[in-house]
Amino acid sequence: MKIKIMGLIIFVLWTGNVIAASASGDRRIRRLAFVVGRNDGGPARVRLKYANSDAKTIADVLNEYGGVSSEDTFLLIEPDKSVFLKTLGMLRKRISGITNKHVRSELFFYYSGHADNEGLLLGGDKIPYSSLKNLVKKSFSDVSVLILDSCASGTITRIKGGKNIPRFYLISHQGSMATQS
Repeated sequence: MKIKIMGLIIFVLWTGNVIAASASGDRRIRRLAFVVGRNDGGPARVRLKYANSDAKTIADVLNEYGGVSSEDTFLLIEPDKSVFLKTLGMLRKRISGITNKHVRSELFFYYSGHADNEGLLLGGDKIPYSSLKNLVKKSFSDVSVLILDSCASGTITRIKGGKNIPRFYLISHQGSMATQS
């Protein structure tokens, strides 16, 4: 249920961006999704329970509500690095085939699995964050949304200059305070 709510929130945010863009022009939109689930982060990592099912759920939400056709959804479950890169190459080829200037391409990338401070962990393989950023940038899509559902994935924001901020507090409707980080 939690992952469906997250998927719906992603969809609403993404749709809001699209509605604003559509209001300003007459371009059609073609959405593509690259969704990866990997429970196995390698021999030194505890096997995750829900990364694969979270990836499948996100793909389903994007297909059902997010305007991504099943033909434009690339869902990988437990891929190794070579399958990941090969599939990403197929996705880039599909995007580059969208040559009509009246069609805007949008790429939604979602990864659920293990990661460390250097990159995504695909079993014994690693996709460095710098490579991931370049791979997505070179996808040739007009818009790219990248979501990493993994430990230490916040490191990728430092590549762009993101910074840690102090904790903040939320007051619930009952008046109790909850710490968020």
